[in-house]
Amino acid sequence: MKPDSTISLTNAQRILLSGAAEREDGACDLPPRAKGRTAPKYITSLIDQRLVREVRARTGMPVWRDDDAGRPLALVITKRGRDAVRGAGNPAGETPNAIPDPDQEATTTAHQPREGSKIATVIRLLSRETGAGLPDLIAATGWLPHTTRAALTGLRKRGYDVTRVRQEDGGTVYCILTAPDQAVAA
Repeated sequence: MKPDSTISLTNAQRILLSGAAEREDGACDLPPRAKGRTAPKYITSLIDQRLVREVRARTGMPVWRDDDAGRPLALVITKRGRDAVRGAGNPAGETPNAIPDPDQEATTTAHQPREGSKIATVIRLLSRETGAGLPDLIAATGWLPHTTRAALTGLRKRGYDVTRVRQEDGGTVYCILTAPDQAVAA
């Protein structure tokens, strides 16, 4: 468990927690793509930091998984999670863990790439349900591996939540959980 001062959240985790904080029941509603391969690591981090906890799902709550007995479980934001979203404990009210103001975010989000450009191709491949591996991205763009990895870093800096998932066969698949325009809409 990390102390309060070192809570580390990705954009997708911030969006998830802010959505749960707005719900009356405090339930976390995972995006459809996050319920697949990336969910365990994604959620384990939030549970380990005690920002969410698993509870038996009640009617109307989004189910994130079933327990060993087959009962549906939901994720509910904790007080610590609400504080992380609000940036509690910082007298200035600003913290790296706080959710940015959507109106301010709309003016600072990066522009969308030009249609037909190589980076637009990368975004399209990463947005697929299955994501894309480095060899797929290299074949589609003609870039060298280090250039392709640098492009993934650039997308992260633009606000895309690019996630890396290791496969059982040793390969790695990258996928975009949320794009900057989805972050503003949430």
